[in-house]
Amino acid sequence: MKTSIKLLYVILLMFVASACQQETQDPKTELKNLKAQLKATQERIKELEAIIGKDNKTKLKTKAVVVDLLKIEPDTFTHYITVTGNVESDNQAYISPEINGQIKRVLVKEGQHVKKGQALVVLNSEITEKTINEVETNLELAKTVYEKQKELWDQNIGSEMQYLQAKNKMKSLESRLETLRAQKQMATIRAPYDGIVDNLFQHEGEMASPGRQVLQLINLKNLKVYADMSERYLPYVHKGDMATVSFPTYPNFILKVPIYRIGNVINPANRTVRIQLNIKNKGNKLKPNIISNVLLRDYYNEKAIAIPSVIIKQDLKGDYVFIITKNEKGEMIAKKQYIKTGVSHNAKSLVVDGLKPGDKVVYNGYNLVRNGSLLKINQEL
Repeated sequence: MKTSIKLLYVILLMFVASACQQETQDPKTELKNLKAQLKATQERIKELEAIIGKDNKTKLKTKAVVVDLLKIEPDTFTHYITVTGNVESDNQAYISPEINGQIKRVLVKEGQHVKKGQALVVLNSEITEKTINEVETNLELAKTVYEKQKELWDQNIGSEMQYLQAKNKMKSLESRLETLRAQKQMATIRAPYDGIVDNLFQHEGEMASPGRQVLQLINLKNLKVYADMSERYLPYVHKGDMATVSFPTYPNFILKVPIYRIGNVINPANRTVRIQLNIKNKGNKLKPNIISNVLLRDYYNEKAIAIPSVIIKQDLKGDYVFIITKNEKGEMIAKKQYIKTGVSHNAKSLVVDGLKPGDKVVYNGYNLVRNGSLLKINQEL
C-alpha cells in the first residue's frame, strides 16, 4: 500500500514539472520548432509518395498477361455420332437334307470354295433307284396296254372302262416315277449359292435327316453391317447419307458407304432403330459377327461459329470465354463473355449464342486471365 502511494506521488511530481516547463517555454521558439517539424514532415511525405508511385507502376506492369487471340470467323462445322455395328451375311446357312438317308459321300472339304448348284454331299439312294427301275418297267407295260386300248377304243371296240383304266394306270405310274426321281435328286445336297464350306458337322456313314445340320455354307463377298441408332437422331440421319465404317480388328481398314436402309420400328427396350449398310468384302477379310464402328453425320453448317473446347470455362451462371475490350485508359483488358454452346467434335464446340464474327477471344493464356485483366497481345491467330 505504501509502495503504491509513493509511486503515485512520483508520477504527480513529474507531471507538474512538465507543465511548468511548457508554460515557461518561449512562444517564438516553440513556433520555430513546429515549422521545422512541418517542413521535415512534408519532405518525407513527398519521398513516400514517390516510392509508392514507382511501386504502383511496377505492379501495373506485372499485371499485364501475354496472350494470343483467336478471331471469330464463320467456318464449316460438322458433328458425328458413333454407333456400334455387327457384320452379317445374308448368305450364311446351315445346310441339312430334305430326306432321311445315310451319308454315302462327302464331296467337299472345310474351307473349300463352291459354286451354286455344286454337289456337296450324296446320301445313299439305292432303294429309291431300285424302285425307279421297277416303276419304269411297269410304266413301259402300262404305256403299251394304254396304246392298245386306245386303238381299240378309236375303232369302237372294247369298253370305255377298259380304256380309262389303262390310261389312269399309265398316268399314275408316270406321276410316281416323277416323285421317285425328285426323291433321288434330294439325295444329293447341292450348294444354294456361291460360298465357302466353313464347317462339316457330319461325315460318311452317318445318318442324315431334315433339320439336322450337315454343313455350314457362307458367302463373304457381299456383307451387311447392322447398327442400332438412338431414335433422337432420326431427324438428322437419312437414307443415302454417307457413313464411315471402321473395324477395331483392322484399324487401317476403313470403308465409306451410303446408308442403305433405316428401319421403321423403334425397339421399345432401348429406344433405338436399326440401320443397314451394304459393304463389299474385298479379299474376304471381314467375317460375320465382327464388331464395327459406324460414324454418322448428324449436324452440318457451312457458316457456324466454333471455338476450341478447352478455352470454355464455367461458373454458376454458365459457360463463358474471355474476349478483349478497352478500359477508360485505352488499355487492352479481358472481359468475361457468357455463351451458349451446342454440340462438340474434334476438340471444338459449336457456339449458338454469345459470340459474333469479328470478336476476338483469348486463346493461349486463357487460364491466366481474369475478368478485367490487363492484356499484352502476342499474336492473333
